[in-house]
Amino acid sequence: MKLTNIILEGRSLSEPSEEMEKVIDSGIRPHYDDIDNIRDVMYYVHNNWMENEISAEEAMRKISKFLR
Repeated sequence: MKLTNIILEGRSLSEPSEEMEKVIDSGIRPHYDDIDNIRDVMYYVHNNWMENEISAEEAMRKISKFLR
């Protein structure tokens, strides 16, 4: 799944998103060559943590899951 498709659909990186969760679950391998996609995942997790949508522990779990 290309993250640019999510952004073009008007999805916010500051709101919980099922599509972004699927990207996190897929891991970094499909996105390793596209720094913009990796950055989008990091922004998504960071923004949701800063807006208290997820805890710091959950944010770290999501990043770890994505990077595996």
